[in-house]
Amino acid sequence: MPWNEWEDARLRLKKLGAEFVGAPNVDEALGQAKMYLKDPDGYVIELKASRDIQKTLRPPA
Repeated sequence: MPWNEWEDARLRLKKLGAEFVGAPNVDEALGQAKMYLKDPDGYVIELKASRDIQKTLRPPA
């Protein structure tokens, strides 16, 4: 998801009482943010953002 929407989503989900699996994590060095939460059926969903999506999706050299 777009970087600027990740924090808005985190705050909204927290306010709605979503069950996070661990604490949401922002790694500024990598320019990535992740959060995991459970859906109503108990499945874990990952929401991830990247400051540079092209860099993130590029295969390792």
